[in-house]
Amino acid sequence: MNFNLLNLSYLKTNLSLDLDIDKKIFIEKFQNYIDYDRGYFADELYSTKKPYLGKIDSDGFIIRKKRKFMIPTSPANADGKVLDINGKTQLEIEIIAYDSFAGLGLIIAPIFFLILIATVIINEAYPALILLIPFSILFLLFQRFLVRNMMISFKNGLMKNLTEL
Repeated sequence: MNFNLLNLSYLKTNLSLDLDIDKKIFIEKFQNYIDYDRGYFADELYSTKKPYLGKIDSDGFIIRKKRKFMIPTSPANADGKVLDINGKTQLEIEIIAYDSFAGLGLIIAPIFFLILIATVIINEAYPALILLIPFSILFLLFQRFLVRNMMISFKNGLMKNLTEL
């Protein structure tokens, strides 16, 4: 097993899938699962039955799950290439666990805790560090664990939808 710390900190996964259908038929069928992405703020204003938002064309697709108010959904997005090899469709998909909002949160949270710990040290309130440091570490690990599980859920749902085609 190859362990890479960079892949652990930057959660992403690559998939390769071979389908026994023609590229044009795949794009037509997969288009039924994808609705046009109007941006993050329009997710609540626009109702759709399709599970993914994004775009698809003859070369590839970029998709994400539709966000719902007060329901945690995966911040993951998938960037896929659609290749035609001998009349069959081959998909090369890269799933990244963070979108711009989740990425911003993963940058701001450690900075917030560093500033909080520095403030405690400057004010010489050392007993507060006994609670603050473990809480900070647990919060940051929980955040990563939650995003990783949501990415795995997104990947499994995407694979299920792709194999149904």
